[in-house]
Amino acid sequence: MYFLLVLRGALRMALLGILLGVGVLLVLLASFIPGRIQGVRVPAYVVWAIARLSVWIFGITYVCSDPALVQNHQGFIFCNHTSFLDTLMILHLTPARFLSTKGVRKLPIIGQLAVALETIFVNRYTDEGRAASRVQIAQQLRASTYPPLALFPEGKIGPGHTVLPFRYGAFEIAQQENIPILPCVLVYQPLAVFSWYEKSDNLITMAWRLVTQPGKVQARLIPLTVIAPQTNADVAALAQQVQQEIQATLSAAYGQQ
Repeated sequence: MYFLLVLRGALRMALLGILLGVGVLLVLLASFIPGRIQGVRVPAYVVWAIARLSVWIFGITYVCSDPALVQNHQGFIFCNHTSFLDTLMILHLTPARFLSTKGVRKLPIIGQLAVALETIFVNRYTDEGRAASRVQIAQQLRASTYPPLALFPEGKIGPGHTVLPFRYGAFEIAQQENIPILPCVLVYQPLAVFSWYEKSDNLITMAWRLVTQPGKVQARLIPLTVIAPQTNADVAALAQQVQQEIQATLSAAYGQQ
């Protein structure tokens, strides 16, 4: 049994390596294609396809309670942050843009894919950097609210069954620019296989643990009700509202396991 799990894991890792290698090449080639299709750059569609194939190769059963709501949303997607796979789960349904630190841009493969998705690279470690990031986010969303901009208000990976305190920056932008917010909840089963909370494992170790998991692995994306912030809204109350809604959904989901 163990030998078969290792063999299956090795095969999946090899397929992932081939997919990423070919995918990055296709992304680079697609970046020379001008224009957009339904508001999305061609390289982003390539990354979207890579995400869907990666979920399949990992052997993850993917479930979404309302995929059309996610696919058609324009504006912000705010989600809990549990795993290095969270972005794949959002990309499975929509070629979303993301927010990331500047260091990600320099990473091999991941950096090229992030650029293809029109990721906004920010400096979170200085007041000037955070202020510049807010201006950049607002400018991009004024130009177009689709593809949606997905981010994780916790600012870092949490334990999964509960959310860490939300940061308010993106909520302020949503309130000032009247940008709709789609809160989403990611639920993983078994959580321990996906969780990266307070772990020192690298990406390869985490991926290996997933591909050699003997039982069923599932990811559920649960979109909640879209929120349309008002210009006179209390930003702190808005952030707490979204945090509480996500936490309530997580508690219900993991309480039923």
